[in-house]
Amino acid sequence: MDDVGYLHLTPLQTAAACGNVDFVRLLLAAGANVDDGNPARTPLSEASLYGHAHVVRELLDHGATIFRPGRVPNSLRTACSSRRFEIVGILLESLSNSDHLPRALDEALDLALQRQDGDVFLRLLSYMPVSPRYLGWACAFGSKLGVERFLGAGVSVNARDTALGYPLHIASAHLHPAIVRLLVDRGAKVNRISKNHGSPLLAALMSCAAPLLRRLQSKRATTLIARLPTHQDDSTSICYRDGKMELSAVRMSTCLQVVRILLESGACVKKPVKDIGTPSQIASFIGSEPLVESILEKGASVNETGGYFGNALSAALEGRQSSIVRLLLERGADAELLHEEFGTPLCLACANNDLESVHILLSHGADPNVTDPNGEAPLTLALKLQSRELQTLLSSSQKQLRVRDQDIVVAARFYRRPDILGWLLNLDERMIPSEETILTVIREPMIPPKIIGNLAARDRHLGVTEKMLKLAGRSVVVQALLSIRPICKLSLEILEFQRERPAIHLLLEHEPEFPITEGVVMAVLRTSYHPPPTPKVGGLLQILWARNPNLQTTRAMIEAASKSPKDLEFILQRNDTVLIPHEAVCMAANHPFSAQKLTKMLLGHAKILRPRQETVLLTLSREPSEPMMATLEVLLEYNPELKIPGVTTLAVLRTVRSRTWNAWQKRLDNVLRKWAMERSKSEGRLMMS
Repeated sequence: MDDVGYLHLTPLQTAAACGNVDFVRLLLAAGANVDDGNPARTPLSEASLYGHAHVVRELLDHGATIFRPGRVPNSLRTACSSRRFEIVGILLESLSNSDHLPRALDEALDLALQRQDGDVFLRLLSYMPVSPRYLGWACAFGSKLGVERFLGAGVSVNARDTALGYPLHIASAHLHPAIVRLLVDRGAKVNRISKNHGSPLLAALMSCAAPLLRRLQSKRATTLIARLPTHQDDSTSICYRDGKMELSAVRMSTCLQVVRILLESGACVKKPVKDIGTPSQIASFIGSEPLVESILEKGASVNETGGYFGNALSAALEGRQSSIVRLLLERGADAELLHEEFGTPLCLACANNDLESVHILLSHGADPNVTDPNGEAPLTLALKLQSRELQTLLSSSQKQLRVRDQDIVVAARFYRRPDILGWLLNLDERMIPSEETILTVIREPMIPPKIIGNLAARDRHLGVTEKMLKLAGRSVVVQALLSIRPICKLSLEILEFQRERPAIHLLLEHEPEFPITEGVVMAVLRTSYHPPPTPKVGGLLQILWARNPNLQTTRAMIEAASKSPKDLEFILQRNDTVLIPHEAVCMAANHPFSAQKLTKMLLGHAKILRPRQETVLLTLSREPSEPMMATLEVLLEYNPELKIPGVTTLAVLRTVRSRTWNAWQKRLDNVLRKWAMERSKSEGRLMMS
């Protein structure tokens, strides 16, 4: 009878959910367990959910349990959630003498409060015991009838419930002006401090601001907001105007009413400070001018510090409330008041890209050169945001805007428009960059050489250092740096760092007495970028030999020159004694564009040199192409005794697309046939000798 069937329900649960009272009786008579189910669903909870009152009565007559914490789900809560008020009455009558009534009521009330369902509270009211706890529930629901009932029954207006807190704090947190007025008139203490809520005034302000507070991004704010004691539904409390999230007019109005009642009753605006902030700070964050003015008129200081926001001006800026920023500054707020996390108000406004607040702060004398705790000035923040409007606004400040090294670095890294660096240099002509800043700018390939030169020329004592010339790499940057004085002495290490031959040529021209050694030649040969040949640059190797006719060709030079036919031709013409290294042949044979030409040049220069087996294998490992086949032909021509493994040849052809298979197979056959003929001739000559 208790087997689980479709949808994991027992037959009795299914019958109860369907409202079939006859089948329920039949199953109970056959021995079905009246409470059979799981901690989430029982026959009674199913009948309560679907509103089958006759089934509920039948189950209760057979001893069904309405609620047992941890074992039997709360059927009263289920009936309240589905608004089955007839069943709610039946269940309450059965629970009236049960020890589980308070717990069952609390769960049902908590769900109803989340849904703002006052009808459920009124249905449960007559069954609630007279205690501070249910006075607190009445305040949370804003039920004047409930509050008067419990106060009339002798519950103290200042009685505190362990879980919910004081009645006035609860009513304030749920923004019920009528209940707040009633409690104050009955003698509730407006300055009593609660662990959960702080003062009633703070409870009202934090509850009002909760939808905005929950959208703060910092980790510290998230931790504080998680402890907000409120059940309010944020979705009904906010609206969007011009793309900005604001509190709804109804929420602002009810909050203002509650705050004014508390202030009129003597609520203190100076002492209480919650983790989030003081009353003036939270009101500034909310953005209601009447709210802020009401609190300031009662003696709150505009520069009072404490809490997450630190001060009222920072709170207004964090909430992007420019009208409150203006109001606070007109009331004497300090525009330079530092916050340990946000820095100055101007830094916070720039970080939020709040142009209107930035303009207001600057017009009230805010210093644009004061940095935040991370050492970033407002200009640095504006550069990171890439907001040209914000940068222009800061430059129009009455105080001279200073450009720092960090600003130059940010502009170089974040911007693809090089004109921003020129703008910064013109903005502060006294700015002298550090060597590290200049090096950072040199590393960026998009920065014009003229800007780099202007930046390096700012410090007449530093001049051009060895590090700068090493990083220059490009000839245009080298040319810009060579025009600056003082300049460091040229070294071989500087030449080795260059990426272009014109850059090396410029450096050698700048220092005509620099000794030309093998290292200089190697630096030229290793440059990866070869510009179009010009009369001046194309003959750089000739210039080196002209400056030092005693230069000797080395194996390293031949290897390095094996990447370029022109370089190799030049080096080989000056080689009389050095044997061609096999490494150079291997490198030449695998050049992506000029392998055949380079290989022929090397093998033709050294008649006694024969290609090795590993050179052939490395050539065959490349993807089949005409240059690869031509190179293989050259290698076999100069050494017919080389062996061509069939497995390797087949692996080469397997990489070829099917539509070109026949063509490459035919090409390879021709190469191998020619090689076989040359090999047979060589063997014949050997036998004759």
